Amino acid sequence: MKKNNEDAIKRMQTIADNKISSEEIYNKYLDTPELTDKLDKYNVLQKEIIELRNIMKQTEDDIREEKGGQASESYIRALTSNRNKDIQRQIDMLEDDLFFAQTDYNTALSHAERRFQFALEDGREERAFEQQMIQTQLGMDTQMINFMQQQKSFALQQEQFDFSKKQADRAFDFQAEQFDFTKSQAEWER
Repeated sequence: MKKNNEDAIKRMQTIADNKISSEEIYNKYLDTPELTDKLDKYNVLQKEIIELRNIMKQTEDDIREEKGGQASESYIRALTSNRNKDIQRQIDMLEDDLFFAQTDYNTALSHAERRFQFALEDGREERAFEQQMIQTQLGMDTQMINFMQQQKSFALQQEQFDFSKKQADRAFDFQAEQFDFTKSQAEWER
């Protein structure tokens, strides 16, 4: 029976050793190359937009230097607007791409989070089922141990009963023999 308990403990340990940790599930579903690539694309687009906006800000300063203070403020603004027109178009196109990249990343992340939650729930359900199975097995092992102990107890009681019965039978036979002996002596004496 001790072996059965050791086997049950080994089964529990094996199940525990084969479990995927929450961190492994996270890495499997949320830390993926697909999500990393989508996030990298978003970050690159965002960085390009920031760089182009910095260029647009620098354009006005560059025009002021070129004109050496000889141009009116409205002329400088007009030149700045004209030079920045192509950059603004680039920014507008990049912002559209950025919106789609962000949407693509958020959608992929949402799907990954859902798969992650399902995996965690499946793992919890699987662990609960396995724990229930282990408890059932341990319960059955315990019942088997109790049954075997009862069988041993019944066998011992049966042996004691058989021994007592043999002693009682011997005592009865002895008394019967004595009674027969006494009876035959009495008949002889008559």
